[in-house]
Amino acid sequence: MRDIDEPDFGAILKLTPWWLAPASWLLLCLGSAAIAVAAGSSFPVDAFGIGVVRLGVPSDAPIVSLCSIDGLRAAAAPAPPPRSDTESGAMYMALLDGNSRPRLAPGMHVTLRVPGYPEALNAKLEAVSDRPLPAGEVRSILESLGADTSALGGPVACICGRLPSDRIGGGGDDLRLHDGMLAEARVRLGEERPLDRLRRRAR
Repeated sequence: MRDIDEPDFGAILKLTPWWLAPASWLLLCLGSAAIAVAAGSSFPVDAFGIGVVRLGVPSDAPIVSLCSIDGLRAAAAPAPPPRSDTESGAMYMALLDGNSRPRLAPGMHVTLRVPGYPEALNAKLEAVSDRPLPAGEVRSILESLGADTSALGGPVACICGRLPSDRIGGGGDDLRLHDGMLAEARVRLGEERPLDRLRRRAR
């Protein structure tokens, strides 16, 4: 008869710690919660491009005419000084990827960031070109302003609108904008859920 204190060498070693099972359930619950949050959340979809500050434009000028090749040339040319109080002249033009043209609509939020200034210019999209513009026609105009046009690989969509002010914050100082200043333009196109993007790529 085996002594009661004698070790049982035939028994299976219990190497599993007691906390492994509760931890597994906890990780499973946390993973399920993370998947549920990711499925229900959404992230912004933006279009980026090159913006040009335009001053000296009459406040009653037809904005739609600016969203064209001729309008872009006008934005690149020196602007005459305002002749009256009705000519605020603070406007912007921006060139975005031509594929974003069907999703662009007046009223969208536009953010312009001028290099070297911490504060951004916020405006509304007021007009969109009726068709994408050939990148070859606008490249020379932007290069004359000193813009990097390497990202213009295809047609571009032109947008424009009024700026709320002709001033920009420069780290505590309120500075005046100058005609022809370049900026990075961003337009908020909407929001998209990760699952919708996965479904679209799976098609």
